[in-house]
Amino acid sequence: MALASAIDLANTYSAVYTAVVSFFDASIPRNSGTYRPTSIVAPEGSLVNPRALFVNATHKRAKILLGDGTGLCIYTKRLERGRFACL
Repeated sequence: MALASAIDLANTYSAVYTAVVSFFDASIPRNSGTYRPTSIVAPEGSLVNPRALFVNATHKRAKILLGDGTGLCIYTKRLERGRFACL
């Protein structure tokens, strides 16, 4: 099952915005004006914006395809217990 890298990029944005908000006072509103000064650089093929993510049917193995423009690299992870969450 192939998952779009847009899902991973959305998770990257969410994590960055959550980290930024943690430094603000609770009285500051969470809106587009709050995040406007934040710039996120996530080049395609990097760990935070992979080209592709594959999970097998049992969700016990995952492969991620990364590339820097000169080549591609596949990383794989196998769980002995549990499952990868459905993304």
